[in-house]
Amino acid sequence: MSSVYLTESSSMEVDFQSSAAATSLSSKYDPVRMGKEDCIARIKEVARKLNAQISQKEDVKFDCPVTHCTMESPTILNCSHTFEKSVVDQVNICPTCRTPVSNPKPNLFVKGLIDEWKQEERIPTLSHFKKENKKLAEIYLEAAKSATDNEEVFDAYKSAFLHTKRSEDYAALPLFYERAGKPKKAALAYLHLALRQFEENKVQEAIKTLEHCKTISPIPVKIDALLLAHYLSLNPTPQQIAEAMIIASVQTDPEEAISIYKQIIVHDPWHIKAYMALCHLLKDSREKGYFLLKAADYADQKGESELAMHLRKEAEACFTSISQEDWANPAAFLAKLPPKPQALLAFLGSPCPIYGNEGKTAAETHIVVPLIKNISKTVNGAPVTEPRILSNLNNLDKASGGLGCQYIWDKILNPEVDKPSEVEFEWAVMTRDVLPDSRNKSYDFQKQLAESKGYKVPGFFDAATCILWENRYSGARLYSNTPYTYTRCHEVVDGYRLVVGGFAPGGLHVDNYDDDGDESIGVAGLRKF
Repeated sequence: MSSVYLTESSSMEVDFQSSAAATSLSSKYDPVRMGKEDCIARIKEVARKLNAQISQKEDVKFDCPVTHCTMESPTILNCSHTFEKSVVDQVNICPTCRTPVSNPKPNLFVKGLIDEWKQEERIPTLSHFKKENKKLAEIYLEAAKSATDNEEVFDAYKSAFLHTKRSEDYAALPLFYERAGKPKKAALAYLHLALRQFEENKVQEAIKTLEHCKTISPIPVKIDALLLAHYLSLNPTPQQIAEAMIIASVQTDPEEAISIYKQIIVHDPWHIKAYMALCHLLKDSREKGYFLLKAADYADQKGESELAMHLRKEAEACFTSISQEDWANPAAFLAKLPPKPQALLAFLGSPCPIYGNEGKTAAETHIVVPLIKNISKTVNGAPVTEPRILSNLNNLDKASGGLGCQYIWDKILNPEVDKPSEVEFEWAVMTRDVLPDSRNKSYDFQKQLAESKGYKVPGFFDAATCILWENRYSGARLYSNTPYTYTRCHEVVDGYRLVVGGFAPGGLHVDNYDDDGDESIGVAGLRKF
């Protein structure tokens, strides 16, 4: 192996079989699984490209007469000659018969033939294996070795691979093509061999096969991440990790670098620089947010609070919208989100500030809601983003099958009142009922009571979001009309303090109430993380 790769490499076999997919987000973005799957997928993509470059029969030609390359968008002229579209776009007369060009059209017939031709197998593969038959396989393998005509060799191997899929039986094929001076076919066969070796968990042999393939393939075979997955031992040294970071930083293919950074994180989950470099390359905003928040948690644990705060702010920008589909399936949406911050997990696992003496945890007595800044939807086939204000939230809930709001005081919908959040993403917890002894009390008393328990009085929008979310999540109508229950909110409009609740089968109420004493009105406790 080249000295550019890690020193003190482990010779032990690494199990490349993916474990069963879990439902948690950590499984969804598991770097081990993703890194290996990415590498294998790229090997298959190289094999596909190589296959398309090899002519199946010498008399089959799909090259453009001008570019001499296989046509991607064959275009037929009025004179019946066909060229690549880029050529037609630049000429006024046919390059073959000199007829003036008019009304050029896509040659769908030729395009279909090309697409079908690209999918044909240029070499024998193991894809047609039917049943293990060692004796039959040996007969055809021997016939392939003694054949003198290339077509006879092809047919013999193809017949053999109906009865065997062992990598050692396939290994003679790429060697035959290499000795015959056919590098494309040899490289393609080596890729098929390596993939089979991985399936058999013969990792050492697969690595050697790929390294050799890399030297003869006319298309780059990018396997650095796959090699690192093997050569990084279960207990890599700091020097090995540092070398892996260097290898990742010089990759010209972002996908290859991403896979390497993920492997580094697997072996050194405290390597915050690897997280940051990885996130710089990721295109999936939610995956990026997941890793940013993971890095922030590690930064917190290392005492780097300023860096943790910076990483969390970056992560917030990755979770800026929620769709109708997300709102209709809260459990599925939660699975897409990053793990809850440690502070929130600690709170949910601790005794409830109100009912802790009854043995209840905060998780049992609180609504937990991701507060997303925007709402996304599709209008006339185009994506549209709206701010998550009460009017839009009401429409979102109803469109996703929820009850929405039965009544909203019209003054609340004033843009000066119903304003979008300034925070891109945060978690909120709100008590599932008003605080004990908070009903029929003044607002000042309710506010003091909430703060004494470590809460804040909720805003009308946060309260409505929490209640409607829980209804979509569990079907429960909290703060309902049986008995009538409202939480006071901290906003005052035209001298009236706002309230949210009375959640009837017809929907939620967001209203005002100016009387300090009413048995139906208490106060919820809200915290944000």
